[in-house]
Amino acid sequence: MKALFKGQLTMDVYKIVESLEDEEATRSLAHEDITSELFKELRTLVEAKGYRVPYVGINLEYEGVPTKQYETIVNNAINEAKHREIYIRGKGTITHITF
Repeated sequence: MKALFKGQLTMDVYKIVESLEDEEATRSLAHEDITSELFKELRTLVEAKGYRVPYVGINLEYEGVPTKQYETIVNNAINEAKHREIYIRGKGTITHITF
């Protein structure tokens, strides 16, 4: 007999952007780098590990003004991830990512 499990892949996601005059415009700016291509890549990586992903989405909510210290932490994490992304994408068509 087989068993089916359902759950959520949980990631806290933060994006620091310049505040605009309009709150909705600022929120849109925070979401602008989230593309359907990114969702396809995330879905593919997870499904390649044997999980079905019927939906991928994101909803960023206003958290307040970041401290300088937190802004540094976020920017350092982003810079490190960009270097790792180059490494992962540079492997060509064979990419092994361990979760």
